[in-house]
Amino acid sequence: MPKVKMYIPKGKESFYNNGRIILDSLDPLERDVRGALTSTVSMKTKLRKEKKRGSYYGYGADELNKVLRSQFSTIPYIKGETHVKNGAFFSVSKEGFDFTIYDSDYNYSRIYNYYVGFKGIFDGNNKIVDDLTPKERGMSKKMWRDKVVSTSDKLGGYNIDYDIKKSRLTVAGEFQFGNWALAYKDVIRLLNANVNPGIDFYIYITATGKLQDSLSSNTVNFDRINKIFQENAALIPVPTWVIGLDIQ
Repeated sequence: MPKVKMYIPKGKESFYNNGRIILDSLDPLERDVRGALTSTVSMKTKLRKEKKRGSYYGYGADELNKVLRSQFSTIPYIKGETHVKNGAFFSVSKEGFDFTIYDSDYNYSRIYNYYVGFKGIFDGNNKIVDDLTPKERGMSKKMWRDKVVSTSDKLGGYNIDYDIKKSRLTVAGEFQFGNWALAYKDVIRLLNANVNPGIDFYIYITATGKLQDSLSSNTVNFDRINKIFQENAALIPVPTWVIGLDIQ
C-alpha cells in the first residue's frame, strides 16, 4: 500500500469565535492533533473517471476517514464516533461526530437527569435501561440498572437532579472529504449539539491543495468550509478550528 506524508500547509488554518484562545486552554490537544495530522501513513489509491478531468488516481473519502480515525485513536483521551441522544453523548459506531472529548461522569449525569432527574420522563427508571443499547450503556443491563439505582439512593430517591460540575471542556470534531452538501449537514449537527448537550470547541478537518485535487470534484474543501463559517458567523457561536489537510 502506498505511503504518503500528511501535513498542514502554512496559512491553511482558521479560527472562529475565539477558537485560538480556547485551543490554548486545551493543552495538549493542539500538539496531539498536529501530531496525528503530520504523519506518514498508508493509503489506498483509486482510479477515478470524470468527464472534465478524465481518468486519474486519487483517494476516496472512506479511505481518508479510515486513516484519520486510526491516527486519532492513538490519542488516549479522544473518543471515536459519537452521536447525541436525549441530550447526552454516546461513543459507539453510529453516524455523528467523528471524534469527541467529554467528561464521562458529567455525561452520565445528563443521561440520568433526562430519564429520572427532577423533570425526568414517565417510567424513566425502566426506560433508562431499556431505551439504551448495550453499546450505549457500555455494560450489562444489570450493571447499568445497579448504577442508576445506586445513584438514586445516593441522591435520596428519583426526581432529583444528579448535579455535578464538568471537569473538562467538551470538544467535537469532523473529518470531511465527501460531497459538498455534507458540509451543511455537519454544521446543522453542530448547531443541534451545541444547544443540547453543548459543545465548547469544534475541530473541522478537510482537504486542501494536492489532497483536494486527488478527490472527486464537488467535495468539501478548506476554502469552501471557511466561506460557510464566514457567511454564517452570526449563527454559529461555537469556538472553531478549521484545518486544511494536504499531502506531499
